[in-house]
Amino acid sequence: AGLSGEALGRGPSRAAERCGSGVTNPLVLLGFVPRGVPAPPAAPPHHCVPFGELSAIVINADTHNLERQASDAILELAVTQNSLLSAYCEAHDVLPVALGAVFSCEAAVIEHLCSEESRIWQHWSGITGRAEYLVTLDLDSSIPEPAPRLQSGGVEYLRARRRIRDDRAMQADRRLRCASDICRTAVSCAERHVVSRTGHGRLASLSLLVRRGDVGAMTESMEDAASEAEKLGLLLRVIGPCAPTSFIEEGDEFVRTRA
Repeated sequence: AGLSGEALGRGPSRAAERCGSGVTNPLVLLGFVPRGVPAPPAAPPHHCVPFGELSAIVINADTHNLERQASDAILELAVTQNSLLSAYCEAHDVLPVALGAVFSCEAAVIEHLCSEESRIWQHWSGITGRAEYLVTLDLDSSIPEPAPRLQSGGVEYLRARRRIRDDRAMQADRRLRCASDICRTAVSCAERHVVSRTGHGRLASLSLLVRRGDVGAMTESMEDAASEAEKLGLLLRVIGPCAPTSFIEEGDEFVRTRA
């Protein structure tokens, strides 16, 4: 579900009328940051539209490309949104919004934000002072699994194969217990968490909503866990801070799919 504002082609509004004719650079809304914070040096080109104590982050959009190649255009916008909001999230709170609504001008953006003001503040209060971190645990593909040599035939061969199966089963069990411990530790550092699918060499995947004041303790815990995981041929990654996309309710107009 996208924003329900004045998208181009959905008919005029009072704001659209005030924009005037000949609009060549419509705007796409990507998210919100605190008003007045400086733009990160590495952030892609964008504009800030003041809205109360917040600034709405918007970028220019080519509606012709959006209509002709919707899937490619949305993917490109999603990549830009992720890059832009992640740059802000290094030092400031960020609220992402759904992609899809294209506004004819800044006045149309403001008109829509005013109509959604209560929802915006409800979501903003839920992410203030927090950021999302992604935690994944994978088999380290750079470390080859041992391939023991076996002499074919006889009782010793059967015993050796049994030892190999037992060793692999024990290793798998140790890895699963390691993954469980890491998940338990990660969750204890977070205010909220979301568990994602695993498989294809991935033993754990979590999204954590962490208070900024708890990030240091979380990072230290994960560094200790990474050392233990490495001994078992596992690779632990912690990515963040990220815009807290995983912690907006599914179906809400401020939800988007991560790029």
